[in-house]
Amino acid sequence: MVPDLDNDGDPDVVFFGSLDGAIHTITADNPGVVLLNPGCSADFEADLDALAANHTRRNVHGGATGDLNRDGFPDLVTASAFRVPEQIALKPYPVEYGSPFDATAVYVEAFSPGDGGAFLWNGNEFPNGRLAVEINEGNDNHWVEVRTLGAAGLLPEGRVNRDGIGAVIRVTPEGGRTTLRPVAGGSGFASQDALAQLFGLGRAETATVEVLWPGGTVQRLREVRAGERIVFPEIPCDASLSRKEYRSCAAGALEALQGKGLISPSLADRFLASALRAWKAAGR
Repeated sequence: MVPDLDNDGDPDVVFFGSLDGAIHTITADNPGVVLLNPGCSADFEADLDALAANHTRRNVHGGATGDLNRDGFPDLVTASAFRVPEQIALKPYPVEYGSPFDATAVYVEAFSPGDGGAFLWNGNEFPNGRLAVEINEGNDNHWVEVRTLGAAGLLPEGRVNRDGIGAVIRVTPEGGRTTLRPVAGGSGFASQDALAQLFGLGRAETATVEVLWPGGTVQRLREVRAGERIVFPEIPCDASLSRKEYRSCAAGALEALQGKGLISPSLADRFLASALRAWKAAGR
């Protein structure tokens, strides 16, 4: 998983050393680790203490992120396929590789050597796995949340599915680097992240949000304030129209979405002003 856990604008990595079956053992290289991204260097720093749960005895089969407590920071949900009971010993891995995970790498014997070189099942049984939820404590960094709203079935010319799956969101904090993230369905193995996308801004107070919709239409909203949760609607209007025609199309689309209770009047006004500004910048 690659959420921006500390909202500094650089995606981090959450990695689980899942209990994987080898020839006659079950191995786990770490208890769950966060690889913090320091920025442009991409020289990730391993933090073995960041996660609340110890995942050494869990076979993490699927994981997803989402802001469960609505504080603007991504939380983690994982499901394990099976787990190793406490009464079954974990043995240190016999080989060291000079890795930060050497101290935490363990294995469980599932088969033991028998007569004639054959391996025999040693009787260890592993019960079904469990769900784990880890709430991000957060920090003082800023963020924005963007939820795309496709207009298919909502507007006559709407083409994009309601969740906006397939759209690509670009967020540029004031004075900061751009982060790009697609809206994806089935975003992980056996899992699905929340469709509302969180973007860390670091210490920036505002950001520009841009959405590239499937089909090539691009929309932009400037001066999005830190802490805002933006519903970003598809405005299916051809930018080659005259200003009057384009304004009428965009205003009508936003009024229809507002009438359905999908966006607020103030947000509709902001999107209309931004759309007209983009139309003018394109030299139409």
